[in-house]
Amino acid sequence: MNRHKLPIGVRNFHKLVANDYLFCDKTAMIADLLRKGEEVTLITRSRRWGNW
Repeated sequence: MNRHKLPIGVRNFHKLVANDYLFCDKTAMIADLLRKGEEVTLITRSRRWGNW
């Protein structure tokens, strides 16, 4: 099993990729949302998620 490190505190994309940190690419999700052309899309997040 290939285990990646969690990128806690890493804000530099090059460093994230070069050091084999866990990364979730959401490019396809964004393309799908744009392709659907919905009038409104609600994307929620967990409370306190991403607060530095």
